[in-house]
Amino acid sequence: MSTLEIDYDAYRIETMWQWSDPSSTPSPHYTARIAKTSINRRGNILTAYLTPKGSASEPTPVILKMAYGMEHITSLEREARMYENELRHLQGTVVPIYYGLYHGQTESRYQSGLREKVACMVLEYCSSTDGMHPVDLGRNIVACTLSLHQAGIVHNDLLNTRNIVQSADGGVRFLDFATASRRHLCPTSVCKHGGGCQEIALVERQYGGPTPQVPGYHGRW
Repeated sequence: MSTLEIDYDAYRIETMWQWSDPSSTPSPHYTARIAKTSINRRGNILTAYLTPKGSASEPTPVILKMAYGMEHITSLEREARMYENELRHLQGTVVPIYYGLYHGQTESRYQSGLREKVACMVLEYCSSTDGMHPVDLGRNIVACTLSLHQAGIVHNDLLNTRNIVQSADGGVRFLDFATASRRHLCPTSVCKHGGGCQEIALVERQYGGPTPQVPGYHGRW
């Protein structure tokens, strides 16, 4: 078992738990110091600085993706299983690094004095940069989509550019697998007459070629 201690401020600290498989290496105990709350419209994404408990190492910027209530917790658990399985070898290159899924209870958002179940997925914070040429960015997106499909995952929302960020290492990261599909057997080719993979066809049409539909692109520099 490992723990995640979330420090919201000096007056509010929540502790959550992760139960590891007995055959796996236990995760360290972490402290996450909240930097900013509610960075999205739903209010369930927070930024924080993560450090192993008792460590003097530099804090790691992370995202805390919260889920409240059994329906949302079940959805987050499904997303976490993708990071733990199909997406494991793509962490840090195509998708963010995954630090674990934790469960606990927190103050009710609706009634004072009550507690409610909550789950928290901890992911690498991928800050967006704008240094890549749009044509190269488009090619990167197509290549990462192929890698994703070879792992058996269809994202299902890659035309939403909020789910794609340029990373500091010159690559891209795909975010938010809440609506992704598993066990995909991809032909990894696109045919002119309707064959091949639908998501790859859509991604190539949107981001591939000499005029990719990426933010800020108005022709070659």
